[in-house]
Amino acid sequence: MLTSLQDIVHLYKRGFLSEEDFSLISQARQEWIILQDHKEKHSIELVESLIEGGLGLGEAYSIALAKELGEIFLANDKQAIEVAKKLGVKTRWFTEILHDALRSNYLKSVDEYVRILDTCISQGLYVSRKQRERAIEAAKKIV
Repeated sequence: MLTSLQDIVHLYKRGFLSEEDFSLISQARQEWIILQDHKEKHSIELVESLIEGGLGLGEAYSIALAKELGEIFLANDKQAIEVAKKLGVKTRWFTEILHDALRSNYLKSVDEYVRILDTCISQGLYVSRKQRERAIEAAKKIV
């Protein structure tokens, strides 16, 4: 997983990450999270353009970084995903990542899938009721 340092710090400063969460992310950096900032001028300009176009700071930074590095943009925001696709950035929905985990046997059951999805929703991830039901039905077809 790739994310920008500003994205993590921004979430922490706005109160979306507790000190414990921030600490866990720091530990995870050693294993699977890469904190990285933009290096190319056009990426910084793209961030400004995306923000001016109405995207949030986190989405703008993440899309620009994914484009710069040729990585996948993980999100659960339809507008951000549409913008990323228009810029030629590969995208994945959060629920698609959970489906991948189920296919790869990292998640052992649909119940575990639902438990993780519902925990994320209870912590602020927006997934409509209809999207949640479709995702669960897709998970059932995987198992």
